[in-house]
Amino acid sequence: MEPIELDSNHKRVLSGTIYLIEKLVNELEQELFSPPETIMVKKTGIPDTESQDRCLAVIGEVKAMIGNFSVKYGLEQEQFELQQLINAKKAVMWEMLHETESRHLAKYGVFPAEIVGEFDADIRKLLKLVEKL
Repeated sequence: MEPIELDSNHKRVLSGTIYLIEKLVNELEQELFSPPETIMVKKTGIPDTESQDRCLAVIGEVKAMIGNFSVKYGLEQEQFELQQLINAKKAVMWEMLHETESRHLAKYGVFPAEIVGEFDADIRKLLKLVEKL
């Protein structure tokens, strides 16, 4: 079967959307198998095994359809250097942490002056760790 030719703009939008759908279903699949509790999150209302199995089956169908979209519309598999992805994620984490410094949090209300030094030092420590990734 010959792929259906799309205008490059339409192809780019479709590729981006399908990429994000694939990423989200992969994350959902991971969530179903990850521990119910992490440092910052405790999952509640965990579905029973039958519901999880049904969800996994649908995820499989979504992935199959993504494969079909790829062939049908001639979407090419993107290639990227893993280091570029790491650097991009580091930049996002750095920006988020930077925006969490006490001077930035002050826009949400008065930040307690007595903990500014310690709080900002903790944020800087985490920033330094992120920079090492």
